[in-house]
Amino acid sequence: MDASKLMAIVVVAVVAVAAVGGIAYYNNNKDSGSNEEVELSIAYLNLGYYPFMVGFQKGMFDDLGFKVKPVLVEGSGNVSVEALTSGNATMAATGDGPFSNAYGKYGDEIVGLCQYTQGSGSLAGHQWIVKNDRTYAALGDKAVSTIAVDENKIVTNSATVASEIKAIAAAGEGAKNGKFMISVNSGSTTHNNLMKWCLVNNLTYTTDADASADIFIHTIPSATADILAQALDTSDAVACNSKLYNTISNFAALKDKVKKISDSSAINEASYSVLCTTKANYEKYGEQMLKVLEKLKEIYAWMDENLDEAAQIISQLNGETVEQVKSSYNASAHKIVWETDKLDAWVNTAKINGYTVTNEQFANSCPEKIRTTINGWYTS
Repeated sequence: MDASKLMAIVVVAVVAVAAVGGIAYYNNNKDSGSNEEVELSIAYLNLGYYPFMVGFQKGMFDDLGFKVKPVLVEGSGNVSVEALTSGNATMAATGDGPFSNAYGKYGDEIVGLCQYTQGSGSLAGHQWIVKNDRTYAALGDKAVSTIAVDENKIVTNSATVASEIKAIAAAGEGAKNGKFMISVNSGSTTHNNLMKWCLVNNLTYTTDADASADIFIHTIPSATADILAQALDTSDAVACNSKLYNTISNFAALKDKVKKISDSSAINEASYSVLCTTKANYEKYGEQMLKVLEKLKEIYAWMDENLDEAAQIISQLNGETVEQVKSSYNASAHKIVWETDKLDAWVNTAKINGYTVTNEQFANSCPEKIRTTINGWYTS
């Protein structure tokens, strides 16, 4: 299947869940007891969700004995979750930020199926801050011309950049009523990490253009690379994940004009991608979903052995260079797991968005049968 055919399969127009006050149920009106009649769907961004991109492109889900189809969305992983909760998809591949917020909002009506591509900070690439030439000059070359990192690849000049941002805001020289304006995909993991980055660096932030703060966070629903690239003209900076950063920086009109000023490695939290579903969907399709997880494990194994081909496929789909794809892929772990010892980041994400969720609740959001099975794949 070529890229144009894959992209043409479906692009979701998400129905707002808030309008109906709950989670819609994905129902294909077929008998879940007969695999031949089952049809599952996975919502994901056709940008950085590598195992799904490769799996569908190579037809690797076709031998499961039931149908699995892609539901392609644009913007951020938050849109994938909206596709799930509105009933437009059976499962959603997303970042830990949208998953944490969805669980905070809906509780155990949201089910975690697995974590994958786990990394920490800049290794996972969940937060980059990029900016236009004007902002770069305002921050000062000495502060940002070199992004210094320590032996753990944690950004060490984050506080210096933050102090420059605070000074710009204090002087009333930011793009939004004097505040330093950063545009970001609303509800994304990047959005959550940006707020944490501000807190770590003692920067105040607001989404109210008239309120007092150092930073005005301009949230954009479902922003694509094109939309974020346009936002560089009116914002002081743009926050995006590494895949969007790579795509934007490859645009011909922006070559050598987009620079990184900091990233989320300064918050030093583990980041995961998450495949999730709803409780109702899991109760109906749990056995099939476990087979999907096993297939994802096989896809990772194939990608490990055939990274050149996999990188070519991904590059053709999302605009990253082959070298950028390989760098992103090699910077994260490739396991289908449910780890429960690094969930403080999820708790913190829920907290800054007004939800109270404990580590134990997040740990148990994945059914015991799934946890035991997938974690057992990696025990010696």
